[in-house]
Amino acid sequence: MEWLGDHTPLAFIPGFTPPAGGDIETIDDRLQKKFGRDVNLVNGNERWTDYEAAAIDRAVANLPPSLAETSLLRNIYRDKSEGDGTAAFWVPPGYQDSQYGVHEPQSITFMTPAPLVFTRQGSPEAGERVETVVFHELVHSAQFTTDGQLTGLAQRYISHFGWSYDSDGKWTHDSNKGPFPGTTEHFLGISVAYPEAGRTGLEDMAEAITYYRYEPETLKRESPERYAWIKENVFGGQQF
Repeated sequence: MEWLGDHTPLAFIPGFTPPAGGDIETIDDRLQKKFGRDVNLVNGNERWTDYEAAAIDRAVANLPPSLAETSLLRNIYRDKSEGDGTAAFWVPPGYQDSQYGVHEPQSITFMTPAPLVFTRQGSPEAGERVETVVFHELVHSAQFTTDGQLTGLAQRYISHFGWSYDSDGKWTHDSNKGPFPGTTEHFLGISVAYPEAGRTGLEDMAEAITYYRYEPETLKRESPERYAWIKENVFGGQQF
């Protein structure tokens, strides 16, 4: 893949058409090989474009084995934007509320990102970051076991970087145990769209791993502790 000087893949630039990753059927075959079970791209209220399908193909290929082996992913849906700026979401196992609509638990739903002008992944300069948005959600798919408990990797990450949560699901962060790489308005040097009170250890983990794969120099600069931990524990020493 070709890259710009700011580490933005050319595939994220408006007007650039990445090489096709194959038709959906071919991509489904690779999904099933990656996860060892029946996992598919599913057309919902919107249909996958060739551009999007190729980006999904790359995101899945980039998911390290340490996460692929614990991922609970069933399917990846394509839906229309709901107008709230959401680009994609992961539906956790056993979820039965109506917040996430009709899609099945243990699935990812991707929507055309409304411009998420406050996030790196949806910045106007970078275009629609289909690949990184889905990669982030793939990390979420690997954070829980089928009975709703955190995986060992997720437990180690949130503990190491000072996160904890109570029985009501309220997250707290101990900055003395693990420095948070940002302020109320920033994470890893980039403006964020959600307030500090809305951050969780799981989002911290998903964002940091996504930065390690797609913007490693940003992560190394803003949080060398996270860079070193992810390099060793998630990517087995592989660097980008």
